[in-house]
Amino acid sequence: MPAESGYSVSHAPALCSRCGTCEAVCHFGAVQFVNGSRDYDRSKCLGCDLCVEQCPDGALSLYPDPDKSLPLDLEMLKTSGGKARYN
Repeated sequence: MPAESGYSVSHAPALCSRCGTCEAVCHFGAVQFVNGSRDYDRSKCLGCDLCVEQCPDGALSLYPDPDKSLPLDLEMLKTSGGKARYN
């Protein structure tokens, strides 16, 4: 199984045109459109950023998810003395 990145995706419904690009590019099945409504399964999302990069509407963004393992952030480790945690 691929390792998660520590990120999840935030969705801005007001910007979303429901074009389906995020569903098409997600390799993990985290996004589906059901009856015209976007369904996002955070547990399947690995935070790879593909959907964010490909969204033509700019409706998606990544955020550090405190319920997932910490992302590998060398600067965070350096400044925290090796004891990195989410704020």
